[in-house]
Amino acid sequence: MASIIEQCQVAPPTCAKYNLTLPLTCFDTLWMLHNLHVPRILFYKLHNIDKNSFIQNIIPTLKRSLSLTLKHYLPLAGNLVCPWNSTGYPELRYVKGDSVSVTFSQSTDMVSIILLVMIIHITLRIFIP
Repeated sequence: MASIIEQCQVAPPTCAKYNLTLPLTCFDTLWMLHNLHVPRILFYKLHNIDKNSFIQNIIPTLKRSLSLTLKHYLPLAGNLVCPWNSTGYPELRYVKGDSVSVTFSQSTDMVSIILLVMIIHITLRIFIP
């Protein structure tokens, strides 16, 4: 059984650019037609650490690290938009205040079983119209 420890939004540091627009290429548009959503799930097995220590030490470090990384990759924190201007082409747009959703959870289940079920589900989703 999994339990959620914390759900939060992580934004780039305040020293990041205020606005950034990045037009998509033809390769991006082809990729978008086939992969509308790309979830990222990372599993870590931690030994000899209690839940309070994880919450007080590791989670803030991970959030700060992600924030500093987003400073250099602002489009990852932005949104995909289709402007109504003259071009009309989709673009990635970062506006100050955009952020990435992050969830920290804890599970006592075997990670290999969870991964196997996820892989089967993703594989089936690809082949089922």
